[in-house]
Amino acid sequence: MSSFQIHIEGDIWDKKRILSLDNTNLNQYPLAIQLCYEWYLSNASPTIQTSGSTGYPKTIQLDRKAIAASVQRTARFFNLSAQSTFLVVLPLDKIAGRMQLYRALCLEATVYVNTPSRSLNDVLSLPYDFVSLSTLQIRHLVQDERGIALLSDCRIVLIGGAAPDESTIQRLQVLPHTEVYLSYGMTETLSHIAIQALHPIREPGFRLLDGVEWRATRHSTMITDRLLGIEIETTDSLEALSDSYFVYKGRRDRVINSGGVKVHPELIETIVQQWFIEQGWTNLFYVGSLPHPALGEQVVLYIDALPVEKNSLLEGIKQRVPPYHAPREVIVQTIQVSENGKIRYKEEG
Repeated sequence: MSSFQIHIEGDIWDKKRILSLDNTNLNQYPLAIQLCYEWYLSNASPTIQTSGSTGYPKTIQLDRKAIAASVQRTARFFNLSAQSTFLVVLPLDKIAGRMQLYRALCLEATVYVNTPSRSLNDVLSLPYDFVSLSTLQIRHLVQDERGIALLSDCRIVLIGGAAPDESTIQRLQVLPHTEVYLSYGMTETLSHIAIQALHPIREPGFRLLDGVEWRATRHSTMITDRLLGIEIETTDSLEALSDSYFVYKGRRDRVINSGGVKVHPELIETIVQQWFIEQGWTNLFYVGSLPHPALGEQVVLYIDALPVEKNSLLEGIKQRVPPYHAPREVIVQTIQVSENGKIRYKEEG
């Protein structure tokens, strides 16, 4: 019998206890227990809803052999084994949290599952080998000394979702031993297929994992993963820095054509975010567009509140971004943020 243990909010389960459950009333148990039971006793492929990186969100089946192959690739990259301890504090109905649980199951390693939350001070009370966090969670943790101390007890922290802002990355530099990485991937690729080190070494971009290749087409990016046996098309825009590294430039379907000038909103957002950090402004915002009779589209800044008078805000951005890339209008509205720290754009509903 495996030494695998799953800790759910302080309650300890092992493989024997999970296998002894009556599946007729399985839905009364936490989702983590249901998923473990199905993994051990069902031949059916697990299902999950995609995030929309390759089109409209949809429910897909996850191949068990592909899951196992992905886990082994991650284990090799991060030097994980049955002796490692895992922490799950991401939603199990999304690929990042689901794969974190599957890694523990495939490696038969001890895993701690807790309710997803921004505040993890009570959860990070033990030393963990592998922790997967959202951008919002890592941003919250580095705000105080207690959060930094708790992160210091983790061997590897993997951040998924949106890239952390520069202020958060700088705060990570005080961690004495913890390795921090940013992941690139999607549901269809079973979470990460590329990794960027943020601390203690900071890499210029993402490194592809073994067996993964990508190529740009006219309107999309094709990703091939020989290990998983898949080829998918995504609207993500990637730019090669070298044979080893690439950077994520944003979604092709967010590119704004303003009078023939192709504006990548994510690039403008990065510049604006850095200016906001320098000013001490914490407003949520994103760059979008609206129809324009002469330009076709005009660049617009959507923001939750004005940190300064509107014209001053527009002029400040104009001084910092390339010519013809600055927003021509500001719209103040509520900005929604997903569980993994990504802005929910107006056009996404």
